[in-house]
Amino acid sequence: MRIAFDDPAVAEAFAAFGDDVRDRLLELRQLIFETARATAAVGALSESLKWGQPSYAPTKARIGSPVRLGVCEGEATLFFHCQTKLVSSFRLQHGNALRFEGNRAVVVGQTQPLPRQALADCIATALTYHLRR
Repeated sequence: MRIAFDDPAVAEAFAAFGDDVRDRLLELRQLIFETARATAAVGALSESLKWGQPSYAPTKARIGSPVRLGVCEGEATLFFHCQTKLVSSFRLQHGNALRFEGNRAVVVGQTQPLPRQALADCIATALTYHLRR
């Protein structure tokens, strides 16, 4: 079941992604919404564009850090705030299951199975980031 877009600009951003990554990015979008619903502290989730990329954050302030979707080196990517230690903590927890880009991203290839649990852990951690600080 795909979640409808509330913001036409976000739908247009997804339409602009290449055919080779769009389906994987939509799959990641679905996982973000599922993870937010399963993480009680997150509450409602907002979807908007930040720097031209779909961005997801709790609507209530000071709960979490946004998660953005985009493309890095031709592959679907989850971007996290680079001035946090989120990606370094993801490396420690899921270093064997995920591929990282610097201190800002988890790169998800289009052909291998989606590591859903590891990604859901990362998404939940980001969306509740400020609750642990």
